[in-house]
Amino acid sequence: MNIFTKYAESVEWLQWAEGKGVFKPLFSLNNPSGEISSVFAKWFAEKYVCRYPEDALAVVQRQGQIFSPLLWKNIAVNLGFSESIPEPTILAKWVEILLTAPIYPSTQGKSLNFYYKSVVVLNMPL
Repeated sequence: MNIFTKYAESVEWLQWAEGKGVFKPLFSLNNPSGEISSVFAKWFAEKYVCRYPEDALAVVQRQGQIFSPLLWKNIAVNLGFSESIPEPTILAKWVEILLTAPIYPSTQGKSLNFYYKSVVVLNMPL
């Protein structure tokens, strides 16, 4: 699995994984357990959120815009610390989706500072 997530970086792999139902546990209000969910949450956030943001946003939309706390946190951390932050309009879409997503408030509060810093640094209105 780690070999797959290390080398699978194209949009075709993202679409393949979605088609196989890999993301289903990540797009629910329950926190999925197990290494597989953790690996795929990290893979989605690191490989697609900033590199292929429109494709990643399309997956989120098709999955109902509901995030597990695990996926929400991985996306928040990636947006806050990635070397390749998306352009401001795309970042604004991620911020809006994540801030309005129905997740556990304790998870949301811990990561909001990443978004605040990104918005302030990029001088974007909320």
